Amino acid sequence: MSHLVGAANRADIRRLALLEKENADLSGKIEKQQSRLREAIVVRDETIRRLGNQLAERLAITVPTKEEADSESAAEIAMLKNLVSSLQRRLVNEANRREKAEARAQNAGVALADAQGSLSAAQRLQSELQAEVQAAESQLSVARNDDMAYTETLRDTVGGRTVLYVGGRPGSTQAMRDLVQGAGGKFVSHDGGIEHRSGLLAGEVRGADFIFFPVDCISHDAVGALKRLCAQAAKRYRPLRTASVASFLAGLRNEFAESERLAEVE
Repeated sequence: MSHLVGAANRADIRRLALLEKENADLSGKIEKQQSRLREAIVVRDETIRRLGNQLAERLAITVPTKEEADSESAAEIAMLKNLVSSLQRRLVNEANRREKAEARAQNAGVALADAQGSLSAAQRLQSELQAEVQAAESQLSVARNDDMAYTETLRDTVGGRTVLYVGGRPGSTQAMRDLVQGAGGKFVSHDGGIEHRSGLLAGEVRGADFIFFPVDCISHDAVGALKRLCAQAAKRYRPLRTASVASFLAGLRNEFAESERLAEVE
């Protein structure tokens, strides 16, 4: 079990490294796009200023006399009109390029936020896996070295207490039952209403000291019913990442530590 959990942990670490690389690549792309956008804005502003100065110089020419106006060629008038049209076209093009650059930067920002969200989720998963591996390896190490010490470790946690486990898989549930009962505790399992009557769950919640359910092996309706019953009975519950024995051991350790802390506060 330790090898299997360790292999899953290594796979998640590799996925975490890949997400970090994607995050760095996206950050680099956004920085380059923002740099290009700034450069485009500078070029646009310089173009507008230069063309504006040219137009002002044209308009600042001394108004010709009637005779000079009559002699002014139609070609020069057409040249001024072309200059104005060219300026307007360039302004439109610069505005379009700016909008496209801003859209690319926005899309890159969304992609970066998604990558950061995936990275945070992977980091949380890694933390949970490490806790499960630590709990499993601790229990297995004690069991290998001294069966009596192993039993005492579990007895400190569940001795004389009732553990309610809702959902899960028969094979893993039986292993959990053996662990808890072997340490002097009482283990009560409920499948969430598939074969066991849902009406029994209320009484089992009231009599439990620790309440667990695996989020990957329980129906949505069963979770809702369990949460309502726990609220009515003022009982704390703890969701587990998977229906594995490692997740159960980690959750049991955390729940026991929390109950001890609350007892000290009271």
